[in-house]
Amino acid sequence: MKPIICLVLFALCLASASHGQKKSVPNSSLKETVTWMENFTWAHGIRTLNTGQVRHDAIHSESECVVVDEISVSSVKNEAQPSVTIVTLSLSDLAPNAVRLEIDKSEESYAVEFERSDASAKIEMQTETSDGKKQTYWIAQEQMFFDSEDSAKRFSRALIRAINLCGGKPAPY
Repeated sequence: MKPIICLVLFALCLASASHGQKKSVPNSSLKETVTWMENFTWAHGIRTLNTGQVRHDAIHSESECVVVDEISVSSVKNEAQPSVTIVTLSLSDLAPNAVRLEIDKSEESYAVEFERSDASAKIEMQTETSDGKKQTYWIAQEQMFFDSEDSAKRFSRALIRAINLCGGKPAPY
């Protein structure tokens, strides 16, 4: 009987010790975090559109706190539709409290949406259509698509970490 009581008490101690513990935040550096984001988007930044086309979001680092999201769409049929979009993001301008998940399971759409702290349209977005026409737009928010809800959640945590490491400020509202 004593071994059973000891086992139950041990289990209760373990349960109470782990109760209320939060997931630990990784201590990875900015370089490690951005490298992980680059590798992760190459593997998981994919969404099949309702047109049957495949959209791929892939991050690469331009400088310490600047990353580029290169969005490519396969088999573009409409000449006016962008086949490549380049979005340049200064991580220090983004609001860590404005990174959010946009999940629509019925459409199998798993996105991470983010915006600038000051909500101003200063994110550069360059598009190129299949007929070679290029345009530049200025936007305040953007989203990236992923292959699953879990992938979107994991990327959002890394993005928030990178924003914080670059000194991003919360949006006031």
